[in-house]
Amino acid sequence: MVSKTRVKKRRINFTYLHKAAKDGSVSICKRLIQAGTPIDIFDRKNKTALHIAIINGHYDVVKHLLDNGANSNSHFFSFGFWWTPLQIAAKIGDIGICELLIKAGAQINSVRKIDGATALWIAKACCISIDCDNVVKYLLENGASPNVRTSCGGYFTTPLHIAALTGDIDGCELLIKAGAEIDPVCNVDSATSRSIEHCTKYVRYFWKYVRNKTPLQIAAIRCNIGICELLVQAGAQINGADGCDESPLLSIIELRPKSQSRRNYYLFYFLLVEYLLKNGANANYKSRDGRKPLHQAVLHNLPKVCQLLVSFGADVDDTYTIGEYWQKSPLVMAFHFKRYNIIKYLFNKSAKFNVEQAENFLYIADKAVQKQDIEMLQFLIRCENSPLDREWICKKIRNTILKDRTHKKLQFFLFLSNIHPTFGETYSGLTDMCRNDIRKNLDSIGICDLFVLAGAQINGVDGCDESPLLYMIELRPKLKSRREYYANYFSVVEYLLKNGANANYKSRDGRKPLHQAVLHNLPKVCQLLVSFGADVDDTYKIGEYWQKSPLVMAFHFKRYNIIKYLFNKSAKFNVEQAENFLYIADKAVQKQDIEMLQFLIRCENSPLDREWICKKIRNTILKDRTHKKLQFLLSLSSIHPTFGETNSGLTDVCRNNIRKNLGRVQTFGKINKLKIPKTVKRYLACDSLLRHICKGTLINKNLPMKARKNAEQLLWHLNCLY
Repeated sequence: MVSKTRVKKRRINFTYLHKAAKDGSVSICKRLIQAGTPIDIFDRKNKTALHIAIINGHYDVVKHLLDNGANSNSHFFSFGFWWTPLQIAAKIGDIGICELLIKAGAQINSVRKIDGATALWIAKACCISIDCDNVVKYLLENGASPNVRTSCGGYFTTPLHIAALTGDIDGCELLIKAGAEIDPVCNVDSATSRSIEHCTKYVRYFWKYVRNKTPLQIAAIRCNIGICELLVQAGAQINGADGCDESPLLSIIELRPKSQSRRNYYLFYFLLVEYLLKNGANANYKSRDGRKPLHQAVLHNLPKVCQLLVSFGADVDDTYTIGEYWQKSPLVMAFHFKRYNIIKYLFNKSAKFNVEQAENFLYIADKAVQKQDIEMLQFLIRCENSPLDREWICKKIRNTILKDRTHKKLQFFLFLSNIHPTFGETYSGLTDMCRNDIRKNLDSIGICDLFVLAGAQINGVDGCDESPLLYMIELRPKLKSRREYYANYFSVVEYLLKNGANANYKSRDGRKPLHQAVLHNLPKVCQLLVSFGADVDDTYKIGEYWQKSPLVMAFHFKRYNIIKYLFNKSAKFNVEQAENFLYIADKAVQKQDIEMLQFLIRCENSPLDREWICKKIRNTILKDRTHKKLQFLLSLSSIHPTFGETNSGLTDVCRNNIRKNLGRVQTFGKINKLKIPKTVKRYLACDSLLRHICKGTLINKNLPMKARKNAEQLLWHLNCLY
């Protein structure tokens, strides 16, 4: 009794025929059927042996069961739906089993209970095989309807929606050729959504975006240009079908690209928008709730899309009449959402604008200042009732922008003077640039050029205390280690002079460029000023230096190089006015500067007489008896007429230096070993001084034997030469 109960329970849950069908054993199935096992018996899950054989893909078992009368249209319940054998075969993508079922009389357009899905819809949406395209093609060739909808409560989808959603262009082409409707609207309810859980990952991911959409809208959302072209050529309504909430163009704008890192998608996004517009999409389309493409492009910050829409006729002044943004134009919306680039573009397109409606107006103005966007500032300043007056500009520019004194900032500052009529008053733009920015700017020439081209007065405007050139000289470079700045400093001075700066400009208090260059010890600037016509004899009439010429000022401040340069330029000079005259003479002696000493000695009433020269030469210079010093001493003989007489410095230096070098002659007859210059050597050869010293050395027994021997050899050699 117990065994019979167990056997009965097994037959209800899982029969031997079900087991044989699962294992794919045709022989066992054949024996069980011959033994009288019902072929369409259900297990506890309402599956027949045919269902199990199809699920496991056993072609031979399916063929045997069908040949023995298995019902090809029986349903079983799984995953919340009632499935037919053909629908199962379509899901697993087995075209061979589909052929067997259709030949055995399976209803090809049979709908699945609950959602009404057909085998064709399931093959397109839920197929897990790579052979699903062949299954779809086979079903269509054998009479499957491409327009049967998976409906429940009036909501439906078609295989064409799924093909557009999965990006299957070949599937779309097959369905269109088979007579599929081009513009069915996709409505989704809970039952259909439940069936989508068993679809491919692409369908599940994008399903939330396709509600109430046509295949063209779905393809647009997926950015599939190929399918869009195919549907448009097949007659799809490019502005949306009846019953749609929006057009394909509006759909794709709302599903904006979230990340530019997805480059391909980001690229095709704009190409598709352009394609839709070129093929007749209405740039002013209005959805049921009042949305328009241009407003949505502003909302989602898509400046490129805004440009495309406006170029295809979008109204830049149309209002958005919904919710919080009631009666707001695209430009007002752009201000609300701080869309800087879109605001600038709409200004260029002459969009109407009311400052009172614009939120974040000053925020956009501040951003324009930070970006140095002259064009945007022009738009904002010229708006009716604009709050950007002269006070705002001065505050932003002078206190904020000019803290960064770069080329671009200064260029921006220059152009601002053209924006507001009162901005360029009070100060000259060029002088302002020099005052505030020359310290840190390494590219000042280009900036000066900008100012000059813009009409800045190169010698200053009325009301200025000084010219740009004079201020530039007073703002001298303090450190020569800053090479780039130091070099550009003189380049800017040269540029100003070449472009008409007055080298003899006189400030209100009497200062002149050449005097300031002397004061700040700028010899290069002095040379530039004199070469451009500066008067070297003009006087400086102020304070302590009343009636002093540049040369007198140079002596006062001990500017050695400038004194020498002005002497070369024949500057007039009075020794009585010159302070530090002897200091400069001492420095010339230390530097062995013959030219400077000539200037100083030849001056009228010069204190540099023979006594001063002998004192300096004997007590200071002759302490260092090097080659260069001897050459310098020789040259001095031509400076003062009495310098070369007896007991002169030249005789002294020769006597001492030759005695020092006598002990260093190593080879007999090599007079070139003596470390004295050739000019001195010639002088000595023509004089009896060398012979006299050699004889004195031979007589002096206190000198080393080596020195006396060398003196004897040198004397013999001189007798041979001369």
